[in-house]
Amino acid sequence: MGRKPRILPALEPGETYNDADFLLVRTNTDCYGASTTVIDRMLTAKRDDDSGSWICKTVANGTKISHEAALAMAREFADKHEIPVIYQEHIDERATQQFEWNAAAGVTAS
Repeated sequence: MGRKPRILPALEPGETYNDADFLLVRTNTDCYGASTTVIDRMLTAKRDDDSGSWICKTVANGTKISHEAALAMAREFADKHEIPVIYQEHIDERATQQFEWNAAAGVTAS
């Protein structure tokens, strides 16, 4: 196998991915601690008119695994298919919920 894929944070809305081939790993942990993951392979496709477009191939959809396990799955897939970059995003609703409860109670972070 070649080099290990780079793991980077997913881009913010409005930002543009410049890599021609990458995995996008998005994990969501709900307020009860259950995690689900979506892993998409994103590829650019060239057309005869030289305009590019994206091809999205879903590797995992709604898989009930932790963020760490999802990254391990993505690394293995990227190694096997020689994908150079993995972008990752994790949303933990428990942290958001804790922040909202603290804000409602007037507690500030120190």
